[in-house]
Amino acid sequence: MMDALVLDRVDFVKLLIENGVNIHHFLTIPRLEELYNTGNLPPDYQITLIDIGLVLELLMGGAYRCNYTRKSFRALYTNLYGLKRDDEPRSKGKGKKKKKKEEEPDLDLEDPELSRFQYPFHELMVWAVLMKRQQMALFLWQRGEEAMAKALVACKLYKAMAHESSQSEPVDDIFQDLENNSKEFGQLAYELLDQSYKHDEQLAMKLLTYELKNWSNSTCLKLAVAAKHRDFIAHTCSQMLLTDMWMGCLGMGRSNSLKVILGILFPPAILLLDFRLGDEARDNEDSKARGRQEDDNKSNKDAVSNVDATSKKGDEEEDQRKVKKRIPIGRKIYEFYNAPFTKFWFNTASL
Repeated sequence: MMDALVLDRVDFVKLLIENGVNIHHFLTIPRLEELYNTGNLPPDYQITLIDIGLVLELLMGGAYRCNYTRKSFRALYTNLYGLKRDDEPRSKGKGKKKKKKEEEPDLDLEDPELSRFQYPFHELMVWAVLMKRQQMALFLWQRGEEAMAKALVACKLYKAMAHESSQSEPVDDIFQDLENNSKEFGQLAYELLDQSYKHDEQLAMKLLTYELKNWSNSTCLKLAVAAKHRDFIAHTCSQMLLTDMWMGCLGMGRSNSLKVILGILFPPAILLLDFRLGDEARDNEDSKARGRQEDDNKSNKDAVSNVDATSKKGDEEEDQRKVKKRIPIGRKIYEFYNAPFTKFWFNTASL
């Protein structure tokens, strides 16, 4: 497997995985570091995973924090390689390092799980992207979890690498190849979002806001913004999500601006506004959608279903009224003033 990855033999890697090679057991910290050191490097020069983490943070930009630079990984890395690298020259603070080691929790170095990764395909795909091995990166992207997030990360990395190459090297071919690779992964992310949205709108919106622990607790929407993926952000699912975030818990409908302005000028009018609070609103929307589907199916069969449909709609309206009555006055006032839409009109009026 190691030779297949180093030689960029995608077919051979696929064959090994299909025949039972466990990537989780194969990929360890030393092996991943060895993969990063297989390029054309100067003699006696070694790249560490901590160095790779710093590079990833530079390319991703913003507040992105790579797992390779976190304290927990640094402690594990030091314990794994401490015995091998004790002979290397060290700086002055030797006593301080000993104190730090005493404070760190004891790790069982004989435990093989310590040197393995929770998502090995994530790490290998990032390696393939940094090594500019597009076909290998595409193959590894198809394996493992969080396909949309991986596609957006690859899109961002390629775009940042293209920007760096345009500043340091005048060669147009490298820049164009990196740009094309970025567009290919960006298109994959867009197609995934489109298919998810067609299958289930609510789940697709949750997919955009799900916190990705392996990607610095970011979300797919944040990654798309970081990658400046305009088509992804312009998708209907993303726009609906942004609209929900913009409105907060205020109900969406006609003449919202006038109602909000009225609530600002005449606070008692806040109690007359419609609110959508958390799971209750989502449950209502889901029940509405299910009711409509059932109504459409039954209307094709016979006319009796129309009576059932009207009774169901009446029940739903009663449920909505009950939900509105359940919302405390204090909660309504808090959600009104906390909504970004309301804050916008406050700032506009203060100018």
